Amino acid sequence: MVGNTGYILTVPNNDYDVLMYLLAFLNSRSMLYSLNKITTRFDNNGWRWLRQFVEELRVPPLVGKEDILKIVNGTTKENQKERSETIDCVIAKIYNFTLDEIQYINSCLPID
Repeated sequence: MVGNTGYILTVPNNDYDVLMYLLAFLNSRSMLYSLNKITTRFDNNGWRWLRQFVEELRVPPLVGKEDILKIVNGTTKENQKERSETIDCVIAKIYNFTLDEIQYINSCLPID
């Protein structure tokens, strides 16, 4: 049985590119930093992704989609960490974060 945190994501017309774009954003350090500010963490391993909090996250509508999808589609288990860092950089550019803001997010959210 699933409690109140068992939700699913759907996309219009089975557009999996949109889903991959959304997942890249939701797994980025920027989004995890935002989520960290509005919800509780279980421990150092995760957050509680409740609907009312996820709905507050601001994901721009398909900005940089092709760049992000190129990175996502080229990700393997071996290069996942490097690709995640690259996605974080692309997303930081989309949000026009300064270097100071990026460093602040990274310092507040140590992730291996």
